[in-house]
Amino acid sequence: MPLYEGKDDQISIQEAIITYKMQGYIVIYSHALDDFLVLAKNHSMTIPNPEKYPVYILTEIRELEGLELDELRTVHEAKKIFDGKIIKPPKKKVRK
Repeated sequence: MPLYEGKDDQISIQEAIITYKMQGYIVIYSHALDDFLVLAKNHSMTIPNPEKYPVYILTEIRELEGLELDELRTVHEAKKIFDGKIIKPPKKKVRK
Protein backbone atom coordinates (compact mmCIF):
# COMPACT_ATOMS: atom_id res chain seq x y z
CA MET A 1 0.00 0.00 0.00
CA PRO A 2 1.53 3.35 -0.96
CA LEU A 3 1.98 6.09 1.58
CA TYR A 4 -0.71 8.74 1.50
CA GLU A 5 -0.14 11.76 -0.68
CA GLY A 6 -2.51 14.29 0.83
CA LYS A 7 -4.40 15.37 3.91
CA ASP A 8 -7.71 14.33 2.29
CA ASP A 9 -6.85 10.61 2.15
CA GLN A 10 -8.66 10.03 5.43
CA ILE A 11 -9.77 6.63 6.69
CA SER A 12 -11.86 5.67 9.69
CA ILE A 13 -10.31 4.74 13.03
CA GLN A 14 -11.43 1.14 12.45
CA GLU A 15 -9.69 1.07 9.07
CA ALA A 16 -6.58 2.60 10.61
CA ILE A 17 -6.45 -0.06 13.33
CA ILE A 18 -6.87 -2.85 10.78
CA THR A 19 -4.20 -1.31 8.54
CA TYR A 20 -1.81 -0.96 11.49
CA LYS A 21 -2.38 -4.56 12.56
CA MET A 22 -2.01 -5.97 9.04
CA GLN A 23 0.86 -3.81 7.74
CA GLY A 24 2.60 -3.06 11.00
CA TYR A 25 2.49 0.67 10.37
CA ILE A 26 0.08 3.50 9.57
CA VAL A 27 0.60 6.97 8.09
CA ILE A 28 -0.83 9.72 10.26
CA TYR A 29 -1.36 13.39 9.51
CA SER A 30 -0.78 15.50 12.63
CA HIS A 31 -2.64 18.80 12.73
CA ALA A 32 -0.43 19.87 15.65
CA LEU A 33 2.74 19.28 13.61
CA ASP A 34 1.13 20.15 10.27
CA ASP A 35 2.99 17.17 8.89
CA PHE A 36 2.77 13.45 8.26
CA LEU A 37 4.43 10.76 10.33
CA VAL A 38 4.46 6.98 10.37
CA LEU A 39 3.49 5.03 13.47
CA ALA A 40 5.17 1.62 13.24
CA LYS A 41 5.18 -1.45 15.46
CA ASN A 42 8.99 -1.43 15.46
CA HIS A 43 11.94 0.08 13.65
CA SER A 44 12.54 -3.07 11.62
CA MET A 45 9.26 -2.71 9.70
CA THR A 46 9.58 -2.38 5.94
CA ILE A 47 7.99 0.94 5.04
CA PRO A 48 7.80 2.22 1.45
CA ASN A 49 9.80 5.41 0.97
CA PRO A 50 10.92 5.62 4.63
CA GLU A 51 12.71 8.89 3.89
CA LYS A 52 9.36 10.52 3.08
CA TYR A 53 8.01 10.70 6.65
CA PRO A 54 9.66 10.24 10.03
CA VAL A 55 8.89 6.88 11.65
CA TYR A 56 7.84 6.71 15.29
CA ILE A 57 7.24 3.64 17.42
CA LEU A 58 5.01 3.57 20.51
CA THR A 59 7.89 3.88 22.99
CA GLU A 60 9.03 7.05 21.22
CA ILE A 61 5.53 8.52 21.35
CA ARG A 62 5.43 7.86 25.10
CA GLU A 63 8.71 9.76 25.54
CA LEU A 64 7.08 12.82 23.95
CA GLU A 65 4.19 13.00 26.43
CA GLY A 66 4.13 16.24 28.36
CA LEU A 67 6.16 18.29 25.88
CA GLU A 68 4.92 21.69 24.76
CA LEU A 69 3.86 22.06 21.11
CA ASP A 70 7.00 23.99 20.14
CA GLU A 71 9.12 21.27 21.77
CA LEU A 72 7.22 18.56 19.86
CA ARG A 73 7.77 20.40 16.59
CA THR A 74 11.49 20.78 17.32
CA VAL A 75 11.87 17.07 18.09
CA HIS A 76 9.87 16.17 14.98
CA GLU A 77 12.03 18.36 12.74
CA ALA A 78 15.21 16.95 14.29
CA LYS A 79 13.94 13.41 13.72
CA LYS A 80 13.28 14.25 10.06
CA ILE A 81 16.67 15.85 9.53
CA PHE A 82 18.79 13.30 11.38
CA ASP A 83 16.64 10.18 10.81
CA GLY A 84 17.05 9.48 14.50
CA LYS A 85 15.30 7.59 17.26
CA ILE A 86 13.91 9.02 20.46
CA ILE A 87 15.39 7.27 23.48
CA LYS A 88 15.21 7.64 27.21
CA PRO A 89 18.12 9.63 28.60
CA PRO A 90 20.68 7.41 30.33
CA LYS A 91 20.40 7.19 34.09
CA LYS A 92 23.02 9.20 35.90
CA LYS A 93 25.44 7.18 37.92
CA VAL A 94 25.36 7.96 41.60
CA ARG A 95 28.84 8.52 42.98
CA LYS A 96 29.55 7.25 46.42
